[in-house]
Amino acid sequence: MNEMHLRACTRRQLGTLLCLAAAGSLAGCQEASDSAAEEPQNDTTERIEVRVGLINCPASLGLVPFVNKARAGETAYDYEFAYQRNFEEVELALQEGQLDVAILQPTHAAALYNIMEGGIIVLDVAGLGEWTLVTRNKSVRRFENLRGRTLYAANERGTLGFTVRYLLELAGMNRDVKIVYFETSTQIVASLCEDPTSVGVTSASSTSQALLSDSRIMRVTELSDVWDELTDDGSACIGYVAVARKEFAELHPEVMADFVAEHERSAETFLTDPITYAPDAVDLGLSSSEEVCIADAKGAQIRFYSGADMRLRLEGQLKVYADRGIALIGGAMPGDDFYLMSDAERVEYEQMLEELQRQAEERALEEAAAE
Repeated sequence: MNEMHLRACTRRQLGTLLCLAAAGSLAGCQEASDSAAEEPQNDTTERIEVRVGLINCPASLGLVPFVNKARAGETAYDYEFAYQRNFEEVELALQEGQLDVAILQPTHAAALYNIMEGGIIVLDVAGLGEWTLVTRNKSVRRFENLRGRTLYAANERGTLGFTVRYLLELAGMNRDVKIVYFETSTQIVASLCEDPTSVGVTSASSTSQALLSDSRIMRVTELSDVWDELTDDGSACIGYVAVARKEFAELHPEVMADFVAEHERSAETFLTDPITYAPDAVDLGLSSSEEVCIADAKGAQIRFYSGADMRLRLEGQLKVYADRGIALIGGAMPGDDFYLMSDAERVEYEQMLEELQRQAEERALEEAAAE
């Protein structure tokens, strides 16, 4: 795909304010000055409380500088961050209106959108898939080296299982790799020690802990990188998204724009200096130790996309999962209202789709001529 259409989301104007359309959906936009978005509101401005859910996952690390800024009273709105033990707690809190914004996995967000009858909207992509190929076998250096080997993985009927099988299929290796499923990444790491010829797929934190505890274990590649290499449809292997309750988002579109801008800044700040923020991440319950946090920052694939870039990548991924197991995303593809986008970003998204279609037609003609 043309690099112009696969570029990472650049720093957007921090003052972009989305306005309510007549039908009550998020649409349209107006421009405000950068300084107004960057500086806290004055005392005459309403201080809106925004309840944000935190959970122990790599993408949440990118929120740590944001949390510090909010607790110091340096944000435009009163962001209150609360810790949840698992994604089930996050989803329940969103359904019951106890949270306004939270981090979820893409399939969870899509399923919750269907459960809540369109009541969830995606604000931005918070991180790519956190899964890493690891091994003790020095001859395994690329994804293609899995041919003829045993691959240890977890979550057979979940997102990881679908992703592994999809990538093996694209690489033409689905019949050449034996997959053995375990319940946890910890079991996978233990099995690598018992069978040095095998390869495992582990989560970011499990990978960091394995590399720190056993120097013989090596990082081979990230599944998100393999996805990029094997696909040309604009999709991406996304691990986490920031979502909001649509009711809250429609009442406070200016807050949603502010959150996206603060989130982008925060992720960049954390990645630039994870050592400084590692103690805070541990205190917040987002990492088991400072050492693991710093290691996670190197391999957790924390990325930020919003607007057209976000929708192109996320929607493409959800289509892949829907084609192979519609129940995984809640029984139906989310509608257009699932993605927080301005009118200009919707136009940009349509242009991206047109360019992808043009490139696909060119490839089809080239393949036909080669035959």
